[in-house]
Amino acid sequence: MRNRYHISFRGNEKMPTIRNVAKEAGVSSTPVSRYLNKNGYVSEEAKKSIHTAIELLHYIIALMK
Repeated sequence: MRNRYHISFRGNEKMPTIRNVAKEAGVSSTPVSRYLNKNGYVSEEAKKSIHTAIELLHYIIALMK
């Protein structure tokens, strides 16, 4: 099943994707998806990196209908 998140970004810049967050965090998109869905194992180090990347990119999760 595909991830059902919409990512928005401040300003008129392009909205970041999970891949953008993953690249910034230095991980693959799998742990980012697991982190967002709170499903599956993600190391504490990866969680910290992902959280930091989300804040840096102003990543906002909005569920899509």
